[in-house]
Amino acid sequence: MNLMIAEARLSVSSAVISNGGIGLRRARSLAMLGMSAAAACFLASPAAAHGFAGKRFFPATPSTEDPAVADELAFPTVTRFGGETAVSAEYAKRIFRNFGVSVGGEWIHADEDGVEEEGFANIETAARWQFLTSEKHEALATLGLAVEWGGSGSDEFGEETTVIAPNLAFGKGFGDLPESMNWARPLAVTGIVEYARPVDSADDLGEPIPTALEGGLSVQYSLPYLASAVGDPDLPAWAKRLIPIVEFTFDDPVRDAGDERFSATVRPGLLYVGRRVQLGAEAIIPANDEAGDRVGFIVQLHFFIDDMFPRSLGRPLWGSRR
Repeated sequence: MNLMIAEARLSVSSAVISNGGIGLRRARSLAMLGMSAAAACFLASPAAAHGFAGKRFFPATPSTEDPAVADELAFPTVTRFGGETAVSAEYAKRIFRNFGVSVGGEWIHADEDGVEEEGFANIETAARWQFLTSEKHEALATLGLAVEWGGSGSDEFGEETTVIAPNLAFGKGFGDLPESMNWARPLAVTGIVEYARPVDSADDLGEPIPTALEGGLSVQYSLPYLASAVGDPDLPAWAKRLIPIVEFTFDDPVRDAGDERFSATVRPGLLYVGRRVQLGAEAIIPANDEAGDRVGFIVQLHFFIDDMFPRSLGRPLWGSRR
C-alpha cells in the first residue's frame, strides 16, 4: 500500500496479469499492447462525467490517488525506478453515487547487482466515500480505507503482514479566482495523505514493520479548462487536451522505522485527456538520498468506464448516475 514500496511499488492497484511466472519481455509486450489500444478511443472532447466539480475536471494522476469516486480502469501502469520494473493495474467500481470500491495488484521485476527476481506484490483493496463536491469552488474530497492483504503476493514481493491505511484525498481548482487572474484559473491541486499501519508489529524474523505516513500532491495546469472556461487559446485541437502536471510523493516511517527514513520524489509530466481514455507519463526524480540516485519513469493508460459505458458497467450499482 505504500506509495513508494521499495521506491518503485506505487499504490496503483488491481489484478494485473493472470498467470504467474511471466517473463519481463512478455510483460512489456502486454503493456505496449494495452497502450496501443488507446489510439482508437480518443475523441475530441474531454471526459464528460468522470471527476467533475462544476466546470473543473480532475484527471486521474499516475502517482497519487485522484479525489473522485468513479468507475474506471487503470491498465497498464508501467513504472521503472530504483532497479525495479512494475506493471500494475487498478479497477474501481461505484456502489452508490458517492461510494466505491477498488481492487488491484502489480507484477514486479527487480534487477539489482546482477540478481534478478520477479513476482506479484500483495493484492490491495480500498473503499472510498466522496463526502464533498462543491461546484462553486471546484472542490472534491474523499475519505478512504485501503488494505494490503498480507501473504497474497509471491514470496519475493508479497509481505506477510496485512497493512491497513485510512486516507483523505482532496482536489481544488482555482476557477473561482477573479477575471483579473485569468492566467491562474486553469490551475488545480490534488493530494492524498494516508496512515499505513501494519496489523503485526514485526515479521517472522522479528524485524519491526514500520507504520508510515504516506502521501502525494499534484499541481496541474489544465489546458482543457483554459479552452472551455477561461478563453479559447490559439492552439491546435490536440494541445487543448493536455494537462501539464508535477506530482510530489513522500513516505515517512513514523513508528518502528528500523533503518527506513523519510523519502520523497518529484514527478513532472504530462496528461493527454480524451473523452473515454487518458494517457499520462511522468519522470520520477529522487528528492533526497533515501529515495535513491537514479531517475525513473511512470506511464499510465486510464479508461473512464463511466464515460465508455454510461448505461451499463459505468453506472453505480444502486442510485442515479453521477
